[in-house]
Amino acid sequence: MQRPLLHVLRLDRARIAPVHIFEQLRLEEALYRADGNNWIVVNDGGHAPPHPSVVLGISGKPEKMCDVTRVQQEDVPLYRRFTGGGTVVVGEGTTFISLIANKSVLPSKNTNGPRELMKWSGDWYSNALRECGVDVSSEESSKHAFALRENDYVLGNRKFAGNAQGLSRDRFVHHTSILWSFQQLDMMLLQNPEKQPDYRARRDHNEFLIPLSETMADREALPNALIQQFAKMGFDLVDVDPDDAMVKEALVRKHHKSSSAVTVLNEKIDSHSVVKKRW
Repeated sequence: MQRPLLHVLRLDRARIAPVHIFEQLRLEEALYRADGNNWIVVNDGGHAPPHPSVVLGISGKPEKMCDVTRVQQEDVPLYRRFTGGGTVVVGEGTTFISLIANKSVLPSKNTNGPRELMKWSGDWYSNALRECGVDVSSEESSKHAFALRENDYVLGNRKFAGNAQGLSRDRFVHHTSILWSFQQLDMMLLQNPEKQPDYRARRDHNEFLIPLSETMADREALPNALIQQFAKMGFDLVDVDPDDAMVKEALVRKHHKSSSAVTVLNEKIDSHSVVKKRW
């Protein structure tokens, strides 16, 4: 049998210009909706502006998720991604990892729905983190043991990464925002949400979140290990330059576009005025 291909796109290694989070969302949506290849997209946020941005899920409302007064006073950019999930503060300390692929590359039991895909992703991350030397024993008494809790990746009972997904008839996207490091004040741009996982127990951001850098020394170790998991699963890995023609062509294909910049009133902003486009 022919081995499936996984295209590896390291946006954090772009040579011409850094990739803005809004550009990344646009690209990921195009790869999900208008492309037939399998992709893993990695961006370690190292070229991000020093000030934070906020990314909301497709149905997230700024007035319910954010400290609107601070967002306005500090002119914090708001972006809405094309998938569900919660609201996250992102910046130079955030590592983004997105898997965008055909359902056929995984056993059907893993892509029947969001829960099944989430469970599979927990195993994927667990295997990669084990290779990075992280405790994956799932012992609740361990402060830094990795576990999947509801839709979050946690160390002990503190969240270090949030996830969002999209599933169509033939394809899926699973993307993760990993808190490699962060400023506590930036996290306070978000409200303590009304709807939250039970294990959070209404804890504020200071008590609920933990940076992955508290457990690992090498920021590139986890992305590299996650990619290599697919080689072990029988995939052929193909490195793709961010400026490759196939990336640019995916962006201009016709498809429904949901990624957008928004105001605190949840009004869309003209995407052409958001950032200077890379592609």
